[in-house]
Amino acid sequence: MNAKLRSWKVPENEFTKTEKVTLRRLLSHSAGLNGGGAPSFAIGEERFTLLQTLDAAPPTNSGSSDRAAEPVRVQAIPGSRFLYSPGGFAILTILIEDVERDAFETTLQDTVLRPLGMNSSTFSQPLPHRFIRRATTEHDGGQPLEEKRRYFPSLAAGGLWTTPTDLARFAVEIMSCWLGKSHKILTSQSVRDMLTCQIGDCSGQGGQGLGFGIQSSKGQLRFAHQGRTYGSACLLVAYPAIGKGAVVMANDIPGGDKLVMETASAIGVVYNWPW
Repeated sequence: MNAKLRSWKVPENEFTKTEKVTLRRLLSHSAGLNGGGAPSFAIGEERFTLLQTLDAAPPTNSGSSDRAAEPVRVQAIPGSRFLYSPGGFAILTILIEDVERDAFETTLQDTVLRPLGMNSSTFSQPLPHRFIRRATTEHDGGQPLEEKRRYFPSLAAGGLWTTPTDLARFAVEIMSCWLGKSHKILTSQSVRDMLTCQIGDCSGQGGQGLGFGIQSSKGQLRFAHQGRTYGSACLLVAYPAIGKGAVVMANDIPGGDKLVMETASAIGVVYNWPW
C-alpha cells in the first residue's frame, strides 16, 4: 500500500517487518489493523478530514463520543488473522483518491453508481437536498434521533447513502458478473476473486472475501454484508449461482438489527434459499 499512497503512509512497526499491508489484505480485513473508531460529525459541528481520523488528530476526540477515534495502526502481523477494520477501508478511501487524483465520491459516481443506474445513491457530504427530502428519519429504540444525519469522512467504510433498490442493483451486477453475463463495472475474474475466500472458514461458520463475507451453504456460495449506524440497519445477502438474494433496511436501532434478519429469513423461506 505504501508504494501507492501519497497523502498518508501506513506507519511501520514490529508487526510489518516481514509482512506488509496490501490491498488484498485491506479488502479482506486481514491487514492486522485496528478499527480506528468511527468518528462522525453533524451539520453545525466542527468538521474534520479523513487524514485527521487516520491519526486521531484534533478535532476528532473533541466533544461527544460520536467523534471518538484512535490512530489507525497495525496491531497484528498482516495476513495472520481476521481483524474487522473500518480503519482499513478508510485507507482505501485515501488510496483511490491518490491513485485516481480525484475525489472518492466522483470516482465512485463515474465507475459504479452511474454505470449501474444507482440514481438514488451518493457518497456526497453533506447529503444533497434532493436526497434529504426522500430520506427516512432514523430512530433509537423507537424514538426519532434529534441529530439524525451524521457524516463519516471515511467514505469507503461508511459514506454511502443508498436505497434497498439501488443496493440490489449492485448485488445483481455482482451475481451477473460472477456468472460471466455482465461486466459493467468489473471483469468476471475480478468478481470471482472478490467472492473467493481469503481468510476464515468459508465452508463452515463463514469467512471473508474481498469486501463481502463469504459462506458456502448447502453447496451454494453466499455473499453478504451487514451494516449499522445511527438509527439504521441494513443487510445484503445473495446466492450468485441461482440469482437469488435480498437487501433489507430498517430505520431503527437496536430493533432494526433484528428486523432485517427476521425479514431476510422470511424471504429465504418463501423463495427457497439454500440456508
